[in-house]
Amino acid sequence: MTSWGLEDWFAVGGRPVELVYVAWGDVPAEVEWAYRRGLTGEGFTTARLYNVARGRALHDPAGLLGAVQERLNRAYPEATRAALLRRQPALLAVYLKQLRVAQGRGDLLFAQHRRYTLQMVFFDLLFAFNRQYHPGEKRLLAHAARCPRRPIDCEARWARVARLPADDPALAGELGGLVGELCDLARRHGGVAIPDAPL
Repeated sequence: MTSWGLEDWFAVGGRPVELVYVAWGDVPAEVEWAYRRGLTGEGFTTARLYNVARGRALHDPAGLLGAVQERLNRAYPEATRAALLRRQPALLAVYLKQLRVAQGRGDLLFAQHRRYTLQMVFFDLLFAFNRQYHPGEKRLLAHAARCPRRPIDCEARWARVARLPADDPALAGELGGLVGELCDLARRHGGVAIPDAPL
């Protein structure tokens, strides 16, 4: 039986299914770039790779998706991991500074926006560091819990950060602690030279 439920849930035989349309023309080149040069972004950098690696093709008569899936599931693209480990810590430091400045001037909307961009880049770095493709926006804390290396009490701390008002003085400190621990883990265990960035 096929049915639609609340939110974006689609079920086939009682099992939840998410339908994802992928413009296939760009995928092989993006995957090749991920392995050779490395993808970079400010969040969700490898989310499309996650969908391709984990998805089940509804129609793939030439077996093109199968070949790309096999490559993505065999090994995480190290060039992408290295690019994100080099880039994201400095970006997190900039956004954390901007959050503090926004709070200082009472600019609550910008402070809220910077909390969101910090969240995007933090999880981008967390998943890359753990050689996991970014799963997208939903259920981030459940996916983070599957990462073997992450800040202590990562999920509980993010749940607390998400509930803090944008003008709460604790917000920048809590985020700074999470960012600092993740960047320290990446520096110590990432296998990539990461320049220090003041947090």
